Amino acid sequence: MVPDTEVNIGQIVDINHEIKPKLVELVNTDFFKYYKLNLWKPCPFWNGDEGFCKYKDCSVDFITDWSQVPDIWQPDQLGKLGDNTVHKDKGQDENELSSNDYCALDKDDDDDLVYVNLIDNPERFTGYGGQQSESIWTAVYDENCFQPNEGSQLGQVEDLCLEKQIFYRLVSGLHSSISTHLTNEYLNLKNGAYEPNLKQFMIKVGYFTERIQNLHLNYVLVLKSLIKLQEYNVIDNLPLDDSLKAGLSGLISQGAQGINQSSDDYLFNEKVLFQNDQNDDLKNEFRDKFRNVTRLMDCVHCERCKLWGKLQTTGYGTALKILFDLKNPNDSINLKRVELVALVNTFHRLSKSVERIENFEKLYKIQPPTQDRAPASSESLGLFDNEDEQNLLNSFSVDQAVTSSKEAPEEIKSKPVGKAAYKQNSCPSLGSKSIKEAFHEELHAFIDAIGFILNSYRTLPKLLYTLFLVKSSELWDIFIGTQRHRDTTYRVDL
Repeated sequence: MVPDTEVNIGQIVDINHEIKPKLVELVNTDFFKYYKLNLWKPCPFWNGDEGFCKYKDCSVDFITDWSQVPDIWQPDQLGKLGDNTVHKDKGQDENELSSNDYCALDKDDDDDLVYVNLIDNPERFTGYGGQQSESIWTAVYDENCFQPNEGSQLGQVEDLCLEKQIFYRLVSGLHSSISTHLTNEYLNLKNGAYEPNLKQFMIKVGYFTERIQNLHLNYVLVLKSLIKLQEYNVIDNLPLDDSLKAGLSGLISQGAQGINQSSDDYLFNEKVLFQNDQNDDLKNEFRDKFRNVTRLMDCVHCERCKLWGKLQTTGYGTALKILFDLKNPNDSINLKRVELVALVNTFHRLSKSVERIENFEKLYKIQPPTQDRAPASSESLGLFDNEDEQNLLNSFSVDQAVTSSKEAPEEIKSKPVGKAAYKQNSCPSLGSKSIKEAFHEELHAFIDAIGFILNSYRTLPKLLYTLFLVKSSELWDIFIGTQRHRDTTYRVDL
């Protein structure tokens, strides 16, 4: 069993196989493949002027031409959706509802909001990392996760109450899922292609039992939140057209097939949480800490990393709001469009993570990493065989005894399982290279740089012409008195 759930990894994989076609179809619809956010919101916790990602893959191709935005996201269509709220009681204060959010959302009237096509900007390794990236994860684990009691080993969450353990495992699962995506779409410097990197996956995720389990825990949490939306008739009240409602309901029904929902503890029993005398205080602290995690995503200086970090933390925050605040069909819940888009796309990210772990397992069977690896078991690595699940997890974990002359390297074995190990989960060193490999790497980098510069000169006239038209239109509006003048900052990426 995955800890704190009522299912094992094999069952999760079976569910994922069933729902994958409907989920892929859903996230490719115009409603769910576009996301609105502020990519340049300043970091609220420290000076963020240093550490910007210098690689071109860090950038995001956001939409600059409003005509490219699908009809469903056009202002006249947004106006038809009212306040984007479902199950809202009359007289309930909007500020009170927003104070119950588990994520810090960008304001709707923010002038820097842009639309991004998620399909055109996939989550992948960009080269971003180092000290700046590590400082963010350090802040997530050290300053926002609940800390074990004094005297406990670093990262030992068993000493925490269940609610605090769930928080830590949720963050750990998020981190593991992101690491799985990045190592699956890892840049091969020899051929310039993005491809799975088994060695990096094992170092970041595969060698650690808890990380694999926590990723699957997150899958269960988000799936349960989606099922709860349908179970409490929220889907029918969502401001969506009939085809989207049917697609979302079909996905949820497919995921719920074969699950016994006769008791509260199917998949995950959220009703056992926050039941002690300090219920309200603990829940508020839980909410505030996760909201801080979402705000930390604005400290990321890689636009693509920030896009997917903000989307996924918003998705998890939405799932938590549904699980903990929607207790019966008569309860009020406030769901914004960006939250719904983030929730479904976060579930898609988790679905891809589960699928990619399967693929890494197959790669491990064919050829285990020759360096930085734990020994391959003499048994088949049936990670998703229900009866052998724990044995397989143990074969991935370096904290288990190994009866083999080939042992995992000391730098892997010495990493404590938990937040201390994750602190070191930044972009790895490229290691030693031959002169030929180093020459080819530098040559590719030089060619890319020249191409980027030439392309900038090619697109510069169009950008200047567009800027001229926008500014001229604004000045004309001011001249004829149809628009009040206000300072506007334009961002031009060359």
